[in-house]
Amino acid sequence: MRRLVLFCGGFAGACLFLCLAMPGAWALPSAAAAGCAAVLCVFVRRRAARAALLCVLGLLAGLLWTTAYDALFLRPLDSLPEARAAYTVRVLEQAERTDYGWRAAVLVPVGGREFEGVLYWTDAPASIPQPGDTIECDAAAHRTDARDELYVRARGTMLTLRAGSITLTPCTRPSVRFFAARLSARLQALCAELFPEDVRGLLTALLTGVRTGLSEADTVSLQQAGVYHAVAISGMHVSILVWMISGVIRNRRLKLLVCVPVLILFTLMTGASPSTVRAALMQALLIYAPLMKREYDAPTALAAALLMLLVQDPWCIASAGLQLSFCAVAGLVLFYARTRRAMLASKVFQRMAKSPIGRTLANAVTSGVSGTLSATALTLPLAAYYFGVCSLVAPLSNLLILWAVTILFAGGFAVCLLGLLWLPAAKICGGVLTWLARYVLGAARVLSRPMYAAVLTDDAYWLTFSEFLWLSLLGLLCIPALRRWYAAAAICGTFALCAALSCLSVRVPGFTLSALDAGQGQCVTFRSGDFCAVIDCGGSRWSPSIGAYAARSLLQSGTRRVDALVLTHYDRDHVNGAAEFLRETQVDTLYIPDLPDEEEAQAALFAAAEASGTQIQMVRGDETLEFPGGSLRLYLPCGAQSRGNNGVCILASAGEFDALIVGDLDHHGEQDWLREGTMPRAELLVAGHHGAENSTGWALLTRVQPETVLISVGAGNSYGHPSDGALRRIAAAGANILRTDHCGTITLRSAK
Repeated sequence: MRRLVLFCGGFAGACLFLCLAMPGAWALPSAAAAGCAAVLCVFVRRRAARAALLCVLGLLAGLLWTTAYDALFLRPLDSLPEARAAYTVRVLEQAERTDYGWRAAVLVPVGGREFEGVLYWTDAPASIPQPGDTIECDAAAHRTDARDELYVRARGTMLTLRAGSITLTPCTRPSVRFFAARLSARLQALCAELFPEDVRGLLTALLTGVRTGLSEADTVSLQQAGVYHAVAISGMHVSILVWMISGVIRNRRLKLLVCVPVLILFTLMTGASPSTVRAALMQALLIYAPLMKREYDAPTALAAALLMLLVQDPWCIASAGLQLSFCAVAGLVLFYARTRRAMLASKVFQRMAKSPIGRTLANAVTSGVSGTLSATALTLPLAAYYFGVCSLVAPLSNLLILWAVTILFAGGFAVCLLGLLWLPAAKICGGVLTWLARYVLGAARVLSRPMYAAVLTDDAYWLTFSEFLWLSLLGLLCIPALRRWYAAAAICGTFALCAALSCLSVRVPGFTLSALDAGQGQCVTFRSGDFCAVIDCGGSRWSPSIGAYAARSLLQSGTRRVDALVLTHYDRDHVNGAAEFLRETQVDTLYIPDLPDEEEAQAALFAAAEASGTQIQMVRGDETLEFPGGSLRLYLPCGAQSRGNNGVCILASAGEFDALIVGDLDHHGEQDWLREGTMPRAELLVAGHHGAENSTGWALLTRVQPETVLISVGAGNSYGHPSDGALRRIAAAGANILRTDHCGTITLRSAK
């Protein structure tokens, strides 16, 4: 009986219960109930009762520890000033540029203690802040809320600071605490010197865990091919690192003395993510066990690593990286050996194993496929939930790509080490790795291209297929007697049915309008018969990007060509996915407003359209795109004026149903349009500016008279959208309200 596994299971369950499901008020009643259950288990003399007792004790400890954690360690944050104040912070990681300024991870002193936080500022610094540097600023500090900002809080970020300008004091003598971060910055600089731009982001991500250098196109390809985990520092990278050391050092004691410091340094250098910490702890236990004459037990090691992470911060249980990492390892522990034995016992692999080359190939194929299937068995639901994507080519992609990633990771460190000693020789060796990196990116690009390489689980049909695929995979791994060919036939049949239904669903008479779950942004697709248009393509969705997400959404429903991509204006939350969408989809014509002071944004769109062979149409006045059964009417209410958030408005009509999309039109633009007398009526209105207070005014609602108002908005956004005032006006107008932050992707269909 693995006692630590049982205790840790209860402890993790308690943390998950309080962090994700219930408020803190339930902690003490739950602890009391767990205590009563523990007392009952004591008096039952059975093996199952002893196991239950360990689980209940873990549950009780988890409830008490999660409740006490804030009071014991975070009490100084209760005295955080509400107004702007002067702060002196220390930089933890090299600062990076964002769309709206700069950001840096920092240590913030509050109440005699230092807490991790993120500092945002707008003015460009004299030099890029490095780890160990000191920043003085006048900032507004905000404590991250464990409920509304769970993603940030799960990463250990306690504070968010926003400032206009900063005063930077470089660190002349960095302390040991910042050595790992400085080493990471040095490796990033070396990668910039040694590798060309097209592969630099991949090598930097593999060696340091910093993925900001990966292009959007490469990120999307890796995600949809199912190999993005290869560039997210995890157990695979830690295992390769230990394998490299083991190849040089054979003595167990010496290997332990070398491996432990290297693992600690690598973990700190790559940001100490939960997945990396978990892998480092398990590898250390694996090396340490023989020296203590103890048998290494993977489930116990996994439980010990999880318990140490949760004791350090119970809220890290909400981290998607932690959940995916532990579920992947649990799947490997449970299913890998059994699956590989079953594959090797099959007739196909027995025939292959008759020759030495065939035996090597059989071992490689069975190891790769068994590992992918075993890890996927428990991570597929989590990946579908967090990222909304289910990669169907992942087993093939992992087989074709991961071997190259292993060489790139090991070779990258060797080349960087050589670069510190002799840069010209390192550049020559880096040239060899460059071609291998291009193979990885090229293979991911090719594998992600087919129509059903990956499917989005926002679609009800593909969500159903993903669930069926997961249950079938679990059945195949857990039930040896299950006939594999029958299961494969059932999976193929379900896939064909879902594909057919998804394609037919957008070809109903009338039209289909979908407001995609773009986060804080807007992307609307409109289809009627063979006509397809996309209105705006922007947002904060990060996995995949909104452009790739929109392209995949159309592709998996059988739409390969888009007649029109219409951009209402040039704000990033409406256009930042347009270039990726143009790369991923065949678009006939791009319609953009001819607004002044937008030359830079227009130039980027022109370049993307030219590269993809898309025609460009500048909208300088009202015009109509006709198609069988309807039309797309483009309005420019304020002409060539660029006041407030004005731009193109669109009326999508099919049969007797009209949908009006007004972009970020504000009250001034609404009044100007009303005076023109061309504002139409519509059954559906997509609210202006994501439901901001200064849009979707009473005059607009009175004129349009919508039956439904759709608001494209991101959950927990920092702008307060939609505003209470806008919601009250819409409700008073008698319209139904649909919101993407509540419903996800919203699809409306109308029959003729």
